[in-house]
Amino acid sequence: MADYLNRSQSPLTEGQWELIDRAVVSAAEKHMVGRRFISLYGPLGAGVQHITFNTYAGEFKALIDLSGENGEDVIWTTGKTYKQIPIIYKDFKLDWRDIETSTKFGIPLDTTPAALSAIFVAEAEDELIFNGSQELDISGLLTAPGRTSIATGNWSQEGAAYDDVVRAVEALSSKGFYGPYALVVSPKLYSRLIRAYKNTNYLEIDLIKKLVTGGVFQTPAIKGDRGVLVSTDPEYVDLALAQDLTVAFLETSKMNHYFRVFELVVPRIKVPAAICTLEPAQ
Repeated sequence: MADYLNRSQSPLTEGQWELIDRAVVSAAEKHMVGRRFISLYGPLGAGVQHITFNTYAGEFKALIDLSGENGEDVIWTTGKTYKQIPIIYKDFKLDWRDIETSTKFGIPLDTTPAALSAIFVAEAEDELIFNGSQELDISGLLTAPGRTSIATGNWSQEGAAYDDVVRAVEALSSKGFYGPYALVVSPKLYSRLIRAYKNTNYLEIDLIKKLVTGGVFQTPAIKGDRGVLVSTDPEYVDLALAQDLTVAFLETSKMNHYFRVFELVVPRIKVPAAICTLEPAQ
C-alpha cells in the first residue's frame, strides 16, 4: 500500500483494514451512478496532479464517393483542455476504545463511519460528473459547452417521457452519435417513468430501455425536471482517475483516530456534441 496512505502508522490490524476497505467499496458502488455507464481512464497515480486532453467538433460522419477529394467536413480540435485533478474526500473518526475492544475480543470493527464517508464521496463524485464545478472550471454532462439540448414536454402526461427520449436519441443519431446510450434523470422525472404506457402492458421505462440500452438511471445530483442522454463510447466521455477510492490514516488526537476516504478524479468531456440534455421548456 502506498506510503501516502500512512496505514503503517494506524492502530488498525490488517484484518480491520480489510473490513474498512470492503465497507468503503461496497457503500460507494451502491451510490455511484456516473460510473455505471462512463468508462474509467487510469488510475494514473496519486502524484498526477493535472491532465491535458483535446476536445473535438466537426462532422461526425464518414464520406463515401469515388474520388476521395470531398473531405471538407473534418473532425477538428476545438482546443486543448488543461485540468487540475481535484480531491474528493470525507473524514471520519474511530473511537480508540472501539478499536481496542475489536482487537482484544475479536469483535468485527464497526465500519459504519467509513461507509457513510464513502457514500458522501460517491455523491460528490456524481455532482462533479453531472454538474461540474464552476469554482474549479470543470464542466459536467449537464453544463458542457457545445452539448446538444432539447426542450421537454410535461412528463405528467402519458407518453410524454418516451416521446422526449425518442427525440433526444434522434438528435444524437442525426449528428453521428449512436448507441449504446445511457439516460440519467432526476428522481422526480424517474418516478414518472414507472407507469403503464398508454393502453399497453408495458411500463414507460421498459419501452425507453429498448432505446437506451446503456441503462436508465436516476441521481439526486440532477434536480428538477432535467435529464441527460449520453452516447457512452469512451472516445466521447470518460472519468480520469489519478487515485481511485481509498482510505488513508490521518492522525491520532486525544487518543481517538482519524481517517480519510478520498479519491482524485476529473471527468473528461472530449466530444460535448455526444451529450443531449433534456431541459424543461421555458
